[in-house]
Amino acid sequence: MGAFGPIKINQPIEIEVNFSLGINKFKSRVEGITEKNLVVAAPMVNRQIVPLKIGTQVTVSYLDNAALYTFDTVVLATDLKPVPTLTLDKPYNIKRVQRRNFVRIDAKIPMTFCLLKENLEKNSDFYYATTIDISGGGIMFSTENPLHLGDLLEIHMAFPDGVNVLAIGKVVRVIKNGQGDQQMYSVGIEFNIIEESERDKIIRYIFNQQRELRRKGLL
Repeated sequence: MGAFGPIKINQPIEIEVNFSLGINKFKSRVEGITEKNLVVAAPMVNRQIVPLKIGTQVTVSYLDNAALYTFDTVVLATDLKPVPTLTLDKPYNIKRVQRRNFVRIDAKIPMTFCLLKENLEKNSDFYYATTIDISGGGIMFSTENPLHLGDLLEIHMAFPDGVNVLAIGKVVRVIKNGQGDQQMYSVGIEFNIIEESERDKIIRYIFNQQRELRRKGLL
């Protein structure tokens, strides 16, 4: 494992920059690796390069099959040709968090779901709901629609920053809340079918939320 962990060429990464107006996160990818430097694609917003000066401190994070890695570093150089890139210094530190250590966190994420047949054909209209908590392996959400153990659902979640996640899951828990016209259900879902790229979006969201709570001294 090199100085930057098990990172590879073309590895998708996230670059976090603490500007005066707040923290911004940008998508990027690895263009080159040496023992001392990491060359990455310059972050862009609306096809415009994000202006990062030499000496800017950034936090880089990326996922592989086993863990999430994050490290702090500094911009050493910027280049525009042949493609816009940043050269980053050797990391101050590198943290590794195994996927199994990602806990379930409380989160209100807007979502829609529909019932599926065993052959995965849609068996109902889509209904709106909101998650109660989320993890890389499943969610719990609140709905006024009665569901049953074993029901198979297609789920679409709309995370902040325009990140959308699609998964298919099975109902493994149903809790009735309220009575009469106020009847609601808390429904636990275990993901049965989900692309790893979709699961990575959830894990990254959880990691970022936990990191923010640690910064505030709440975790």
